[in-house]
Amino acid sequence: VRERTAELDARVRELEVINTIQQALAGDLDMQGVYDAVGDRLRGVFPGRNLSIRVYDAANDSLHFAYVFSEGRRHQVPDEPLAGQGFGRHVITTGRSLLINENMREAIAAYGSRKMLDELEIPKSQLFVPLTAQGRVLGILQLTDKEREHAFSEADLRLVQTVASGMGVALDNARLFNETKEALEQQTATAEV
Repeated sequence: VRERTAELDARVRELEVINTIQQALAGDLDMQGVYDAVGDRLRGVFPGRNLSIRVYDAANDSLHFAYVFSEGRRHQVPDEPLAGQGFGRHVITTGRSLLINENMREAIAAYGSRKMLDELEIPKSQLFVPLTAQGRVLGILQLTDKEREHAFSEADLRLVQTVASGMGVALDNARLFNETKEALEQQTATAEV
């Protein structure tokens, strides 16, 4: 009974977080506003974890770091080419989430994530969730814990996947809105000439 009650309490908290994020996404947000709203709220759910939201640029096969929070503060990180292999390539290519909760060095080798081998401190746990809309992978939402293995549960994975799904729709809506607005502005400018 206690276990079931704890499970239900966790699910209620999960739904409250999803509801809060969905309310933020329902607002009049531009694309960066979507990244900021989701990133800020997820930081509250996963305190002490590093969080990044990366946007995939298919034309250049690169990642744009739209939101990065690590070591207790926001960072600006330059765009980087998507490596030929590694965790990011796997998530972008397959459109599937990746949860690594232990044996990080072995996972790095298995996925060919060379960049991580160059880092001074290898994380203990990582969660990668694709941002998708209309069957396209738009980017990656990543959570990292450098302190402990098994930092992310299956419930955490479900929560982040649900958030990423809503975020993908919000990003696609923001993109469509921007394209429509630009087309109308161009049409107005042409009509005035």
